[in-house]
Amino acid sequence: MPKKISHYILMAIGMLFSFLISSSLLQSLFIENSPTPFWHTLDEKVVELKQNALLAQTSVVDYIQSVSSSISSTHYTQPPTTQNEVSFSAFDLSPAPTYAITDVPIPTSYKAPTVIPTSAMLPTSPPIHTIAPRPSPTTQPTSKPTRAPSPTNTPKPTASISFPKVQGDPLKQTWYGNGSLACYTTERFIQVYANGLTPNSCYKNIQSAVDSNIVSTTLLGRSIQVHKKALPAFEAVAKTLDQYKVDSSTYKFPSKTYKIKNVGAYVFRCNVNASTSGKNDVCSEGCKLSPHAFGIGVDINYDENCNGCKNYDMPKEISDTFEVYGFRWGGHYPLIGSYIDPMHFEYMKDLCDGI
Repeated sequence: MPKKISHYILMAIGMLFSFLISSSLLQSLFIENSPTPFWHTLDEKVVELKQNALLAQTSVVDYIQSVSSSISSTHYTQPPTTQNEVSFSAFDLSPAPTYAITDVPIPTSYKAPTVIPTSAMLPTSPPIHTIAPRPSPTTQPTSKPTRAPSPTNTPKPTASISFPKVQGDPLKQTWYGNGSLACYTTERFIQVYANGLTPNSCYKNIQSAVDSNIVSTTLLGRSIQVHKKALPAFEAVAKTLDQYKVDSSTYKFPSKTYKIKNVGAYVFRCNVNASTSGKNDVCSEGCKLSPHAFGIGVDINYDENCNGCKNYDMPKEISDTFEVYGFRWGGHYPLIGSYIDPMHFEYMKDLCDGI
């Protein structure tokens, strides 16, 4: 590298000398006022310029040699070539001199500048709220959800019924058996529902005792009066049948739709089928008091289900409900050897218990 530098310097000096000689010649030939150049003066100046150039070349060569010797005595480590730098190996294959730079002292008063994090210098941008894309029309259900079919003739939910049902087949209970007449007498009615009083003339005291125990309730949409001891059984029947109620007088049973026209319960009178004389006169010697006289009997739709009529329209759901809660149905009177009475129901469980 030093040899090439000296070569380039010599070339530059030669060009400089050429320029100086040319300038001097031009000045001597054309700048002076003399119209005719003095050639002998020109020769002298050329000789002078050559001498000056020789002196200058000698000085430059001496300077270059001194610089080269000083550079060769100094060692440095060549920094690695990065991708942005051009390697000099293509121009010079000679080993590079090394320079010792590890001895450069660092001032004790030097303090490293505080580096501010880039994140603190840049303003924070507010979060970008993204909006969820709307579902495409193709994701919408193409058909409406189908409704579950409404059950037909399904009883409506009612309040729970705590009154117990009879155990086993209702038609095999004691009030349908051969001993049923033992618990179906005037004396038994008075014992259970009239405080066991001894009847006086025309059953006046019996009627007073029963009247004091009569309460009102609702059955098949009609208001009736019954004995308070039998009230739980009547209420159980009413709640069960109300599951089929459509309006105030219409009931839609599985077997048929039935319209209630009339319902009758308590009336102090004789039993028209069992009495031998004065069937409606309680003062008659042959009067046997009816279950209606004690508030435990009820008649439904008298005209369509008349006493002694073999053709009647009493729905099975009504008769079955009464029987399952301890009632005897007049439509089954032939089972005890009596006249059919399909409109009539009488509460028998308390009368026949213990008989």
